[in-house]
Amino acid sequence: MLFDIVIIGASVGGLSSALELLKNGIYPIMIEQRREIGIPAQCAEYIPAHFASEVSILKNFRAQRIDRMTAKINIDNDIITYRIAAPGCIINRDKWEQFLAQKVIDKGGKIFTAERAIAIEKYDNHYRIITTKRTLEARFIIGADGPKSITAKFFKIPQQKIIYSIQWTVPLRKKLFDTMVVFDRKFKGGYGWLFPKGDIANLGVGAENLVPDMLEDVAEFFGEFIVKKTITKTGGAIPIGGLREKISDDKIFLVGDAAGTTDPITGAGIANAYDSGKIAGGIVAEALKSPSNSEHKNLRSIYDKKIRFLKRALDRTLRRRKNLLNNWNKDDEEFIDAIRRAWNFRQID
Repeated sequence: MLFDIVIIGASVGGLSSALELLKNGIYPIMIEQRREIGIPAQCAEYIPAHFASEVSILKNFRAQRIDRMTAKINIDNDIITYRIAAPGCIINRDKWEQFLAQKVIDKGGKIFTAERAIAIEKYDNHYRIITTKRTLEARFIIGADGPKSITAKFFKIPQQKIIYSIQWTVPLRKKLFDTMVVFDRKFKGGYGWLFPKGDIANLGVGAENLVPDMLEDVAEFFGEFIVKKTITKTGGAIPIGGLREKISDDKIFLVGDAAGTTDPITGAGIANAYDSGKIAGGIVAEALKSPSNSEHKNLRSIYDKKIRFLKRALDRTLRRRKNLLNNWNKDDEEFIDAIRRAWNFRQID
């Protein structure tokens, strides 16, 4: 059977695509390698206030509000502190994704879990998606399958530049309303974090030279705020190379981490994944609703144009990241200034 659209990956970007398709009367098939949607939530779960207001349903999945970010730069145990406004909230991402997935199913979409795509083949004027359980044929594909996307491999484009992270969920000693980050030369190109979530917090670290002991260092640094008792453990790859050189063909689209929409400095990716997924879903829906014209449209250029606002932002951030790395091992003043510029820290305590 030939399907209109198969979406590989049922996280934020894929689910956003699916819902946009369903809104236009297109019924997607989704493939998700995790056994349970939303688990594990491999991020610190922060979203900025402007995104929360755009996606109004998110208020139902808010764990707590965030007012500011407290950033500490550790120079041989001499701590420099910045505090900046960072209004937003920490969400229960797992529950949000599960809600979105149920909405997809309720509206007529299908999600196959515990199933991994292993290859994509071109076949006549459509594609074959070979999974660990079946072979599907589709007119269009949306690849929402993460930093090591099998969909991207079909394009034969180079692997993204990535760093790895590890994260624990730990109890808090007291309520916090700031996200907290720490920079240290030992975390090359990355940082440690403590993101409060009610009575618990996401404690993590990401770096180009990541080793497990680094999270112990972060836990010690934030020791006054946390109980060192791990509730859950997670981690994963984070793209830091900006938007990939190719994110679409006429009938295949990459979204979210697969497309490299993650912020190269902070590693934040929820809002961009959602937006890129929605855009790709809308383009595919329009093409499928107007089949007589879709063969003549350059859908790749349409997607590139609609996602240009993300590319411009990511290009700016990527330049700041390169400057950060160029100054990582220079003298203390240059190291501090590079962090300040990369993160746009302006107010110092």
